[in-house]
Amino acid sequence: DTRHLALGTGLGRAYLVDFAVPCRNLAAGNRLGYRSRAAGLRPGDVLVSTDARGNRMECPIGGLYRLDPWR
Repeated sequence: DTRHLALGTGLGRAYLVDFAVPCRNLAAGNRLGYRSRAAGLRPGDVLVSTDARGNRMECPIGGLYRLDPWR
């Protein structure tokens, strides 16, 4: 799926990122970074995916949704 990514914070929280446009550079092993206008991520910010060859793709965030753990 090129429109969604599940992100864990390492603090027991997880979020579903809904990209504004398809992000085709999300292969396993890619480095992920972000560019944000403020602390944390929000719609309108950008995830940056860089592959092993150094190819970068900027993926604008359309929405963020907190995922609840199974109970």
